[in-house]
Order: sequence, then C-alpha cells, then structure tokens
Amino acid sequence: MENRKWRDQPEGWSEARAGSDPAHDSFANCSLATWVPRQSAKGGFLYFPISILYFRKWKIENGGTSRKAGLTTPPPSCQLDRTGAQGMRYLVKMKFLILLLVLGPLSIVHGPAFAQSIPPWQSLKEITVKIDLMNGNKKAKAKIIRQAQAIAEQCVAEHPKEAGCYYYRGQVTGLYYENHIIGYQDGVRAMIADWQKAKELDPKFDHGGPDRVLGELYTDLPKYFGTKDVRQDLNKAIQHIEKSIQIAPDYPTQRIDLAEALLKAKKIDEARIALEAAKEKIPKWPQDPYFSGWQEDVKELEGEL
Repeated sequence: MENRKWRDQPEGWSEARAGSDPAHDSFANCSLATWVPRQSAKGGFLYFPISILYFRKWKIENGGTSRKAGLTTPPPSCQLDRTGAQGMRYLVKMKFLILLLVLGPLSIVHGPAFAQSIPPWQSLKEITVKIDLMNGNKKAKAKIIRQAQAIAEQCVAEHPKEAGCYYYRGQVTGLYYENHIIGYQDGVRAMIADWQKAKELDPKFDHGGPDRVLGELYTDLPKYFGTKDVRQDLNKAIQHIEKSIQIAPDYPTQRIDLAEALLKAKKIDEARIALEAAKEKIPKWPQDPYFSGWQEDVKELEGEL
C-alpha cells in the first residue's frame, strides 16, 4: 500500500520513528492520530476543534473513509495505541454531544426571541405608509384603507399594550376621513384617543410620533366648523410639536410641522427659523420613505414665507 506521510508533522512527532524501517515509516502516517487525542486531553477544549479537523485529514489521507481512493480501512501497518484510539472515539462522540447540548438549548431559547423581533404592528405600519404615499386611483386607495382598518383592529385587540397598534390605527382613521365627510368628527375623536393612548404607552415611538401627529391634527382641523374639541387649536399644536422635537430633535417632520403651525399663527420669523432647521436635518435621512415629501413641503412653505 502506498505510504502517505504528513507534509507538516505536529509538534511532538518523533523523527526517530520515521526512517528506513517500513513499519516505523508507516507508523508515521498514524502518529498524528495518536498525538491529537493526547494533546486534546492536555489542552481540553482548546484542542478539540483542531483534533476533529486533523482526524478528518488522517481518515482521508490514510483511507479510513475515502471511497475515491478505493480504501475502506486504515493501512495494516497503522497501529494506533490503545489510549489514542479510545481518545479519538471519545472526541468524535463529544463533537455531537456538544452540538446537541449547546445548539439545542439555543434554538429553544432564542427561537421565540427571533420570532418576536418583528413587532406586531410592522405590517400595519407598512400598509399605512403605502396608503399615505399613494396618488391617483381613489378606489384602489379606499380598498387598501379597508384592509388596513381590519389589520389595525386586530393589532389593538391582540396587542393592547403596543403603542404602535394605536398609533397606526389613528393614522389609518385619518386617511379614511380624508375622503369621508360624514362622521368625521367622531373619527377625529377616535384619532385623538388612539394617539393619546400611544403617547401613554410610549411617547418616544416613531421619533416622538404621538405628539407630532397630535400637533399636525390640531394644525389642520377646521378653524370654526364643528364642536370646540375638534377645531383647529394652534397653541395645542405648537405645544405637541415642540414636545416631539424635544424627544427627537434630528427628525425633520416635526420641524416642518412647527414651521407650518407657526406660519398659520402668523409668527413668520419663528416659522422661518423652524424651516431652516428642517432643511439642515433632511439630508441626514435619505432612506426615509418621506424624504422626497419633505423636500416638496419645504419648497411650498418657502413660497408662502
């Protein structure tokens, strides 16, 4: 049988064993298989991965399991000492035991955590943003709004402690009443209730979103039509927007909202300052879905100022 030597012998391999004696020369092929278990026993788990890799190399080069070489058993001259053979068998078994003990519990413990890493309101957020950015076909938009309303109700019912469920349900309600006048005052009250609940649960949600959308609402409501609780209130609007700026000073939307509210309140100089601050913040958020919308809003407000 062809003799296959290791090109790089491990530390501890005895040169005296490799010579003209064929038995010793053949034994050199097996020296690594006896050396690895002993070193692994000395070094503990430090040598364990190395021992497995070297064992695989030994098996292939010595024909242990290599079908390509046409060998199914180690060379006859390869005589592992008893300690080495037992150690190697022990290490092979330990390889699977460790995988079972380590990876098994990890899959049990972290599996649910990975599943929970996606918030329950994520799909509601995605459909809400999609509707908000839609243009054109009102029928298609109305259909998606109905789907979003169903998702929002389910989200709140199943996750009553999640600020995002209330936050996006309020937004979906607002999108619905953009094209429905009948019952809009009840819709406004529902929006306020949802956003106040979201604020109670997490005022920092979506970059201070609950205060921001409340500020937007009180800015855009009719000034005279309807009962007092559903009319425009610029003082409330500015208060809410300023709170959202305190929470997330780098987010552009509330800066633009503040400029708009101040403009409607006839505070022109303050509105210009707020708008300049918004222009400085926008370039920091190129991946935000509202990035292009911010730029359009800034141009429109600059024209009014």
